[in-house]
Amino acid sequence: MMLDKNRVYALNYKKCMNIIKNKDSFPRNIQIQTVDSCNGRCIMCPNSYKKKDNIQYIDNNFFKKIVNEIACESKWSNVILMLQNEPFLDPEIINRVRFVKKFGNLHSSIVTNGSLLSKDIISRLEKSGIDSLVVSVDSFNKEIFEKIRLGLDFEKIMQNIELLQNSSLKSKVRIRMILQEKNYLEAKEFVKFWLRKGLMPEVYNLTNRGGVLKNFDEIKVKEKLKFNLKMRRFYKRYKTSLLGFCTYPFFKFDMLLNGDVLPCCHDWKHGLIMGNAKENTIREIWNSEKFNQFRMLQLTEHRDRIGYCKDCSLVQEVDLSGEFSEI
Repeated sequence: MMLDKNRVYALNYKKCMNIIKNKDSFPRNIQIQTVDSCNGRCIMCPNSYKKKDNIQYIDNNFFKKIVNEIACESKWSNVILMLQNEPFLDPEIINRVRFVKKFGNLHSSIVTNGSLLSKDIISRLEKSGIDSLVVSVDSFNKEIFEKIRLGLDFEKIMQNIELLQNSSLKSKVRIRMILQEKNYLEAKEFVKFWLRKGLMPEVYNLTNRGGVLKNFDEIKVKEKLKFNLKMRRFYKRYKTSLLGFCTYPFFKFDMLLNGDVLPCCHDWKHGLIMGNAKENTIREIWNSEKFNQFRMLQLTEHRDRIGYCKDCSLVQEVDLSGEFSEI
């Protein structure tokens, strides 16, 4: 099966240019950090070597202000309550989901490592109205899991997933794998394993987190991967692998708990701030000259002028545009 790269490029280039030209657009996906820490030390995450002495949380009044703003400004938006952290370290996370779901035009999502789930938390999540819960596990094999997700308890997480499987949340749960050298050979079996349990799997390729991931060259998959057509529907390919330019700053708004807005969730250095949501509205920041200049550098292939972008692996993603074969 062949994909017409030129057609895909043209369609997406036009969509991205329209966002720049429209001075009054609003993001459909808004990612909010509510706590700035993680309890895991996964080998493919910069949190594995970040030292954090004091955990900080988003101010509750500020959080409510932001969600109210989104609800008033948008016909529909996906509010993702996770950014460079483990969201269930925030004791208010379920209450935050419930607040988001008070507004009929807002979708609520969480991505978690699953370690802090429990019967009580899952019961509260069932009543919260949450729309999507992604659990990142990377392997159904204990030995491989423990080589990747350092500091996390494999048996506990599998038990927590079983609780989800037997809850009313089952249809809202996705189980995620990040492809890397230690687990890529089990990708096909990973998909089959979770499908048999009635849960939806998804497979993402590893990125170097904007050039910050120190061990990227060591742990990335060294060979070109090809997937059959059946497998392809579970592989969540980054659009940049087809386009040659990054689409992240065109469709997602990423905000740290202090209000600082990142151009992309892969900016772990926090070195390029687009604005602060305590000082300006989301719409003002999203349509600002600074943000649009950043976007134009993406479209004109001048990423080398942008600090972390020039080292980012996203535009060198695995190419799945050729023929698909079995893995």
